[in-house]
Amino acid sequence: MTIQPTMPSRDAIEILGWEMSLRMAANQVETWARILHTLTSIAPDEWATRCRWLVDTLNALVPAGITQDRLDQPVSRDEAFALGVTGHRMSTRGIVALLRLIYTVQREVGATHDSTVPVRWYTEGLARRTQLLIVRYEEEG
Repeated sequence: MTIQPTMPSRDAIEILGWEMSLRMAANQVETWARILHTLTSIAPDEWATRCRWLVDTLNALVPAGITQDRLDQPVSRDEAFALGVTGHRMSTRGIVALLRLIYTVQREVGATHDSTVPVRWYTEGLARRTQLLIVRYEEEG
């Protein structure tokens, strides 16, 4: 049995955007906006709409805004990996909403789709962060 993720409301997406903009550095917010912008072109309609809402919210909250040219630039491996390695100080609700959004789109279109590559790089960064935390914990005894 497959559990279908709950579709986040517009209000929930806007709250997520506010939280991201308050708790992340501007370059991280921009990188997420670029990842989500890429996902809007491949996601099923309802999920693409939510990605678009989040991009619009983030764009409105970044002080200088994010130009269309910048949104269209591919996300590098280093940028996406760094998002995972550095982690985010977000509420559990916020990080779960963000991960639900990106992983649902990835699942819907396939993990090997070219446009989901930055999501895989982000996941690799999360795995590396976990490894580093385990090593630190073991060293501290």
